Amino acid sequence: MKKGLFLLILAVGSCQYHYSLGQSTRYQKISDNPDDAINTMISILPIDSYMAMGKYSGLSVCLGASGAYGLTSRLGFEGNAATSYISIKPGGFTQFEGGAFLNFKMREKVKNTRVILSYSRTSTSTSTTYIEVPAKVKIATGLRGGIHYSSAGIESDGIKITAGNSKLNLAGIYAGIQSTNKHLIKTQQKDEKEPRPTGALFKLYADMLFFPVSKISDPVLDSKIASGNLGGRAGILWVVAPYTKKQHPNYKAFLHRLNIISEIGSKPVDGLYVKMGAGWGLFYK
Repeated sequence: MKKGLFLLILAVGSCQYHYSLGQSTRYQKISDNPDDAINTMISILPIDSYMAMGKYSGLSVCLGASGAYGLTSRLGFEGNAATSYISIKPGGFTQFEGGAFLNFKMREKVKNTRVILSYSRTSTSTSTTYIEVPAKVKIATGLRGGIHYSSAGIESDGIKITAGNSKLNLAGIYAGIQSTNKHLIKTQQKDEKEPRPTGALFKLYADMLFFPVSKISDPVLDSKIASGNLGGRAGILWVVAPYTKKQHPNYKAFLHRLNIISEIGSKPVDGLYVKMGAGWGLFYK
């Protein structure tokens, strides 16, 4: 009997505890509009690495920059550039590309998103407190295409062909598909002075690459190494906090303005490659 009474008191106490915890995280949704998220950005990437797996190629660490301009929600322009400051092979790595995109399908769905309330980290542990809030997610699917140029240092070891180093120059076009999804909500708790923005932007893409110009600058190596004209790639871009300082002048998100991009693909001579970069948004609109 006493044991049953003790368990009952414990259960009631537990219910009261969870109820009070729920009260402490009560919030108000101020806005829920994915169109409030940015559609124009310029970012700089202090670390933008390019790792080619081909036998003549190698690793380059670059300074990169990227940008996108949304003329409308369906039509826009984009581009990126990178030049190496550390490279295993002589000649380094340079890349420029620019193009346009056209979204032909737009849809919305509702998905729970995490609103970070607090974050702490020690030498032994990490603690994050959050609530899950339903948010509208806008998904745009479309086509993209543009021009691409890259120059990569290559080096032969002299075992099967003449030893030497040169540059592989590729110039051509890319064409493919992309899917962009974004959300941006504003919530406010009872003890907060201003609304808390929470959002994210993800872009996934897959392209075919065609290089009418595919040439090694050294004539001897160019005659010995088959370069080819085709390639392909797939990648993802993550914008952590897709809103402007003007929208929320006093709020700084965790890892504010961080952008991460990851790409895997294949190019002539370079073969399979992995490209990864991390940087910060300099301009959002």
